[in-house]
Amino acid sequence: VVTLTAQGGSMDVSLVDHVRITYWRTYTADDDVLQFKATGGEWLSIGGFSTPGIQVVDITDSVRMLNVRGKVKPDGSGYAITIKVPSGGERTLLAFTEEKVKQPAAIAANLASSWHELSQGADVVIIGHSDLLESVRPLKELREQQGMSVVLVDVEDLYDEFNFGAKSPWALKDFLAQAFQYWNPQPRYLILVGDTSYDPRNYLGYGEFDLLPTKLVDTEKLKTASDDWFVDFDDDELPEMAVGRLPAANAEEATAVVAKIINYEGYASLMNEVLLVS
Repeated sequence: VVTLTAQGGSMDVSLVDHVRITYWRTYTADDDVLQFKATGGEWLSIGGFSTPGIQVVDITDSVRMLNVRGKVKPDGSGYAITIKVPSGGERTLLAFTEEKVKQPAAIAANLASSWHELSQGADVVIIGHSDLLESVRPLKELREQQGMSVVLVDVEDLYDEFNFGAKSPWALKDFLAQAFQYWNPQPRYLILVGDTSYDPRNYLGYGEFDLLPTKLVDTEKLKTASDDWFVDFDDDELPEMAVGRLPAANAEEATAVVAKIINYEGYASLMNEVLLVS
């Protein structure tokens, strides 16, 4: 049991950054999978597998993963594999059976984008999930009729160009920082299209709502979501662009929100008229 006691103050609140526990354990797979660390050059046996089709991969360097060959033999009611850990200090290895190899849910062609190009410009940048972009096209056309230049950006393209294909709010921020510095005209408005979640890695089961990520920033108490973070390029906690979000979970919701915005602005002239009754 670890006890944490607050130092001073009227509240006893502790935020745990991380806890590291080191203990002895056997190299036994759990549900035919085991990730573990071992010293380079040593021999070891990993057991607890239900089938003989066992693979071991050195994942110490995620860019240069290595297959580790070993000898498989029966072990009680299951199977075990004996390997020699690759040299080079402490190594991280992943052992699993062939049945645990995951397959992609779908494969689709990726259309190349060019948001890295500096010779671009727009007054309004609309970034959204691909399923929602067509729903906001009427809003794009309205802003263009009002004299502004507008671009629609698929967030997946930003992941590809600015973060090696991995989902991250930093991909959006890096793109926006580049656009703000080099584009002509310089973007003044940012519209984010898509719901977000405080559980982007789906630890709590709410990850499916994270269509377009936000950023959790530190506050005096805990953390809170901030879309202003995307356009705070000088770390003064003030946005350099006006930013808003349409938190739609699907195309139907996005269509409804856009229709309401367009309908509301259609009555803009009436906002200058006042009826006084006495």
